[in-house]
Amino acid sequence: MKRRKIDAALVALALALAVGAYLRLERLTDQSLYLDEGFSIWVASKPWAAMMNQIVYHDFHPPTFYVLTHFAIGMLRWQPWDYRFLTAPFGLLTIVASWAIARRLFGDVAAGVTAFVIALEPTIVDWDRMFRMYSVLTALATTSWWLLLVAQEKTGRKRVWAWLGYGAIAVLLPYVQYLGAVTLLCQGAYAIVDLRRRWPILAGCAAAVAALVPWLWAIRIQYPHGGYVAGPGGIPIYWLQLPRDVLLTGLPVSWALKPAFPLSVIAVLAVLAIASLVWWRRTIIPFWLGVGAVQVIATFATGKGLVIPRYLLPVIPALAVEIGGCIAWLLAGRLRVIGAAAAVGVPALLAVCSANILWDPFYQLPDWYLVNLVVLQNERADDAMLFVQGFPYIVVGDFTAFRGHSAAGPSLPSDLPFALSWIKRHAGQRVWYIENQPNYPDPQGKIKAELDRTRPKIRTWSEARAQPTDIVNIILYDKQRTAVTKSRSAGPKKRA
Repeated sequence: MKRRKIDAALVALALALAVGAYLRLERLTDQSLYLDEGFSIWVASKPWAAMMNQIVYHDFHPPTFYVLTHFAIGMLRWQPWDYRFLTAPFGLLTIVASWAIARRLFGDVAAGVTAFVIALEPTIVDWDRMFRMYSVLTALATTSWWLLLVAQEKTGRKRVWAWLGYGAIAVLLPYVQYLGAVTLLCQGAYAIVDLRRRWPILAGCAAAVAALVPWLWAIRIQYPHGGYVAGPGGIPIYWLQLPRDVLLTGLPVSWALKPAFPLSVIAVLAVLAIASLVWWRRTIIPFWLGVGAVQVIATFATGKGLVIPRYLLPVIPALAVEIGGCIAWLLAGRLRVIGAAAAVGVPALLAVCSANILWDPFYQLPDWYLVNLVVLQNERADDAMLFVQGFPYIVVGDFTAFRGHSAAGPSLPSDLPFALSWIKRHAGQRVWYIENQPNYPDPQGKIKAELDRTRPKIRTWSEARAQPTDIVNIILYDKQRTAVTKSRSAGPKKRA
């Protein structure tokens, strides 16, 4: 009796899934909610009419994730952080789909490398660990590329089922996150190259457009709020550092500060882009990478920031597949030493970054439990709380240090007049100024300047974090100075 040959590619996939599951599920509920997670649950917890009103008039995402969360909350009644268990497994689907694509395009070795790259990729790991739509979007987008490859290879019922699966995902993508439409756009371009064989792709894209028609009225309302402004006076985009930040969340600060590092990342991406256009132009790879190119172009064309790391997550599996293909090619030729070094070095770099995300608070998101403890140790019953920006209050509003206190939180520059008047109305109370990502609501620092001008500081505290957007600064201000209050109440004097 012959022994059945072990499928090394399947073994590699199993090991990658084990690593990926560990990085995504280990201590998954230990960290406090991120702002986006808290916002998702806050919106989805509202009654149906109020939820839809919030989505249409105060958000810029499609309704599907909120609607599904709404029903999940009604059925499960979990603690907010436990809902991460609903989205984290989608990261495992991304690993499987990426592995399957690499195996079809480049063989078993490439598939194994790709699976480990996706399992360890820190930016994907970071967002897979959050209860938000981006893990779902990345998994579905990757699976859609897989299914359109399968559908072209199969015959009979298998081919029909593959195309039906692709069509279903195509309809879902823009409803999960509007940028899912960019994936469909690039898949449509791939279809046009060989329309006779790939016309069902265009049918799926047409079905997605038709499905969006009933929601177009809401999209027109949402559009002005969507995307952080990237033009003059808006949130700046540091283009040289962007590839590094997209791919290497959790990168050790000592490495990130070296001027050569972001340039090295750009150089690697340039080589991969050239390889996709020269050697693999007949595959899905250049079209898949085109998703990132379209979003870069759209950023310049619309003035909206469509290139922040979470918006580019669906492109990362394409890079992983291409890295797997390049390493497999190197290992099979005279440059096998370079291939072996890359096969070890790339996963090692990604593992360091992912380990930082998982274990080192310095590389993690804000710890609102710690913020609660800091405030709790020094609060008084009549203290007022001012959050700049305001979304953290969704997370901490019911925490022990903040419960029952008067609170305000501007989220947009248009909220500044209310926030400044709120400060005046609380002249007789101490104010806790809690600052996180203040550039969004108060880019010129008017709120802090007003507090500094009118009130003495009692104490300050800052949360050390690698990324400026994750830093929380806390300043406890005393009651408004009497001299300021009198001068304002007296008003301008008349000349004799």
